[in-house]
Amino acid sequence: MENDTQLPPSRNLELVVQELETELLIYDLRTSRALCLNKTASTIWKGCGERVTFSEMRRRLERELSAAVENDVIELALSELENFDLLDGETKSNFLNKKISRREVFRKYAFAAAALPVIVTLIVPKASQAASCVPVGGNCTSSSMCCGSPGNECISNTCVPV
Repeated sequence: MENDTQLPPSRNLELVVQELETELLIYDLRTSRALCLNKTASTIWKGCGERVTFSEMRRRLERELSAAVENDVIELALSELENFDLLDGETKSNFLNKKISRREVFRKYAFAAAALPVIVTLIVPKASQAASCVPVGGNCTSSSMCCGSPGNECISNTCVPV
């Protein structure tokens, strides 16, 4: 990959982004999927949004990780970002000259696993599941499931007033 090549743009529409200390949480409104990007993957995704060049990204990662970073680490991250539909524009599908093998990169950099880009899919309950409680007389497995808890308890798998 040429060092002056600009990274593809990141997708920003229909995403809810929450930055944590060492991770980035992204909720995709299109797919109702939540993703967690580690420091390496989030740094590269943000760099795509800033439209930095490949060589700029490599220097940025080396500063942040205090370690040498090879091109294939960035290429793997871009491949993963593309797989999770976090890149935008026409250039995304033709950006990489070759698809980088995750297994190949992990094997090559096993000693520096913390520097490898990782994107994890999180399970997110539907709003109705996350906000619902069991009314008095309903089936339960713990008192915290009962509406009005504390005050109502789960006794014999039934929410009852106390």
